Amino acid sequence: MLVLTLEIMGVATVGIGLVPSYETLGIAAPILLVLCRLAQGIGIGGEWGGAVLMAFESAPEKKRAFYGSLPQVGLALGLMLASAVVGVLSWCLSEESFLAWGWRIAFILSAILVGVGAYIRLTVTETQDFAKAKEKIEKVKFPIMAAFKHYPRTILACVGARFVEGIAFNVFGVFSLTYLTNTCGLDKTQSIFLIVGAAFVMALAIPFWGMQADRLDRARIFGIAALLLGLTAFPAFWVLHNYTHTLPLVFVAIALPFGIIYGAAYATMSSLFSGSFEATVRYSAVSFIYQFSGIFASGITPMVATMLVSANGGQPWYLCTYLLVAALISCLSTIFIVRLHGRESLPSAEELG
Repeated sequence: MLVLTLEIMGVATVGIGLVPSYETLGIAAPILLVLCRLAQGIGIGGEWGGAVLMAFESAPEKKRAFYGSLPQVGLALGLMLASAVVGVLSWCLSEESFLAWGWRIAFILSAILVGVGAYIRLTVTETQDFAKAKEKIEKVKFPIMAAFKHYPRTILACVGARFVEGIAFNVFGVFSLTYLTNTCGLDKTQSIFLIVGAAFVMALAIPFWGMQADRLDRARIFGIAALLLGLTAFPAFWVLHNYTHTLPLVFVAIALPFGIIYGAAYATMSSLFSGSFEATVRYSAVSFIYQFSGIFASGITPMVATMLVSANGGQPWYLCTYLLVAALISCLSTIFIVRLHGRESLPSAEELG
């Protein structure tokens, strides 16, 4: 599944860079683009869950949060690499050349990463957790249905907990770029490299918080980080709005909530969700949670953010309030996850048989 989802993602991403223009292919061009985007969504549906579970289940018992955080570093590194490539292309090319053909280079270059990823994944063996649960797994024909049947409240709680993570990523990692350039008038290349710097901070913060989660408590770190993401949005956007051209201050305003606090939430999310289910249904459950919550968190956030800022005359306070509400939902959901731990489980292999 890991290799399959990687190939789906890789072919679709490279395909976007090769889709002919509307002038060349007509209506088929945007249709092909949408199909590639749909394929990316299908690919990521299995990518995240499989990657974090391979790390989580391969780790020693007392280092599972740390190991589970390592695949999460890929988000920060990917954001750095993608933003840097786009930034370099924007700097080297005129806006006309970038819009005409330069943007395709970034997508086509991803073919290199697909080859590296495929080689790594083909050499990976199954985890001990999977091997131990194999008897149960063979008796569960539809793991996602079994997860809904035996873990309904845990799934609901995890969906709620992930809410702020998806919104915060899109607010700080995506919308802030639009806000700085379109609303505040900052140069696009400068804005991109501010995000790259914040992603670098995140890449360092994620394994640190993973280690702390093994020493302290993964749910506690995630819950506190979730709440802080909502609270720090107000001072962060106040700086972005009022001190746009003071770049060191703007960098701190992005790097603190996005690099450090979001890094804490993202680092511990994988082990928090993975540890809430047994291996028989774990892959299906965490993948559903990540993607279903993403519809309402990640999917619509850029549109909602734009609407909220526009409705407030370019002021970011409605957006910050939206993020704070999401933070409260996620914090309360995390408490619910802790209270449910061990109360929901699958029947034994004999009962399943």
